[in-house]
Amino acid sequence: CGGSLISKEYVVTAAHCFGNQDAETFYARLGTERRFNSSCCNETVQYSIEQNKTVNEENENPDLGKKDKSSYEASETQVVCVEIESICIPIQETCGFFMKDIAVVKLKRSVNFTDYIQPICVPENCANIPANVTAHVAGWGYSYDSSNEYEYEDYNETEEEMCEEEDEEAVDENYDDLSSIISEIPEIDKCIIPTFGLPENLRQREVDVLNQTQCTDQMNCTVPDYIVCVNGGPCHGDSGGPLMYEENGRWFLAGVVSDGPENCTHPPTPTHFVKVSHFVNSFISPAIRSGSVSSRKAMCATEEGRKKCVEDFYKSHNRTIGNSSQVDALSGYKKKVVHGTFARQSSRANQISKAPGGLKAWP
Repeated sequence: CGGSLISKEYVVTAAHCFGNQDAETFYARLGTERRFNSSCCNETVQYSIEQNKTVNEENENPDLGKKDKSSYEASETQVVCVEIESICIPIQETCGFFMKDIAVVKLKRSVNFTDYIQPICVPENCANIPANVTAHVAGWGYSYDSSNEYEYEDYNETEEEMCEEEDEEAVDENYDDLSSIISEIPEIDKCIIPTFGLPENLRQREVDVLNQTQCTDQMNCTVPDYIVCVNGGPCHGDSGGPLMYEENGRWFLAGVVSDGPENCTHPPTPTHFVKVSHFVNSFISPAIRSGSVSSRKAMCATEEGRKKCVEDFYKSHNRTIGNSSQVDALSGYKKKVVHGTFARQSSRANQISKAPGGLKAWP
């Protein structure tokens, strides 16, 4: 899954990302745009892994090692891991196909903003995506359908290696200005990737946002006003990730990936996101301000209610809850958009998804 850091203590993601697991079984990992199956929530171990990887790659390709070693060292030493204190989802009577699939996750401790870890802005309540801006999605999810052709669209290959990011130059230290960051994250194109569709580096794509009428027509059903539809973009493993846009030099979180068609390479129907601005006053702001247990009970579903809601959501999509344990939270930093992780404490692996053949509600 994906997610978005909105403050020093809170991340916004999709409710279904946590399945029927307890909050304390997850941790958050932030500070890198790379995703490795062998990573765990330990800064020392993580850095050791990156050093070994760099050495191995340098042995195979000396020029590659010289070029990328500094970027590995610079980014991976900035990885921060924090346990999860609580998961708050809206109280809702029904949790079917269009459940209010949004969660405010509280970290057990505050994180310090650095060149590598930055929050994204939350929009004004009920604000729509401006018509004159370009919307983006980003994540580490699968980049191909279930066929054997691992093809991508709109990705620009680098000269040094296929499907690998070039080193970006540092951008302005204004934390709100992520335009250079987004522009330098590679878009998806036709190439072969050796990780069975799971990219090593963070990817982004520009997407077309549909209006409510277009969404209803293409979905062939009535779509709630808290749903935003997009043509193309995310894929398996990208749930909870951001739909975002830039306005006046600041980046805003417009939506949270909820669900989409099984074939995400050539989607027959739109991907739908939960509209963040719909929940700013009624849910997100109160969830952040609620300090006491009693105040949280008034606005957050109980743990039992949360799990039951997610189970109903999966059933409405004719899917079962899998064993995914990872949510990749995005936050801005000086050189790139970086990686954070919610993973179960029992797992040492970066498990984005265990079901490459199906969407599984994009866990």
